[in-house]
Amino acid sequence: MSLEQDYQPYNIHSEPPSSVSLVGWALVAGSLATFSYIIFPPRLMEPQWEFQTMMAFVDNSLLPLLGIALALYGRPLVINWLKLLGMRFLLVFTLALALLYIGFLPLAVHDMQRLQDKMNHQIVAAEAIQSDHIRKLDHALSKAVTMPELQILCVFLTLTPALEQRRTANPKEPFEATRTWLQTRIHSDEHEGTRFAREAFKRDHSRLIKDTVKIGCGATLAAICYIVLLISHRDLLRKHVPSPDSPETA
Repeated sequence: MSLEQDYQPYNIHSEPPSSVSLVGWALVAGSLATFSYIIFPPRLMEPQWEFQTMMAFVDNSLLPLLGIALALYGRPLVINWLKLLGMRFLLVFTLALALLYIGFLPLAVHDMQRLQDKMNHQIVAAEAIQSDHIRKLDHALSKAVTMPELQILCVFLTLTPALEQRRTANPKEPFEATRTWLQTRIHSDEHEGTRFAREAFKRDHSRLIKDTVKIGCGATLAAICYIVLLISHRDLLRKHVPSPDSPETA
């Protein structure tokens, strides 16, 4: 039996309005365009890009599912070879998407670990840079023995307004007291920057975990839906010859 011959599925439905199938194919075409836009240009082995790509695929998982379901809805009694090719393409596309979403599960966990390691290294590097910066500033402060030298250092640290305000409030303050105040202010500003960096790290880490859970749950749900859709229409993947007594063979 060649592909050009008529095909009779197990489940017989009435012919749907042509607009239903057209809408389904339009959604499938739109999903293909969307997925192509998401993955181009590819940056494989880059965890941030992989993570964002998986998020985008999960967010757009219902578009092709709805399109395939509409395109396969209400299959006619007799399917010509061209329609059969199109429906088989939809089922192969369904299988590919199901396998893709299943593959997202271990990849999401792996990329989460890689991103966590990257953020940990960044916060450790930031703390090391901060410690080195404080050490250099302490050394510069210890070398400053006059008020003009402190003023030059304040210009470099953008602390001139604060220094002027303090000198206005305490015009007779000894130089040593002013230098001690400046050193305390520098340490406070540096530690404040580190505190903000740590808070940002905690927010990013929390968001990363939530996004991983979202990818895992979304990919699992999408894979189940695609597998159910594939099983429901698996008879399209093989030929069913009408019986000799059927009207189609008469």
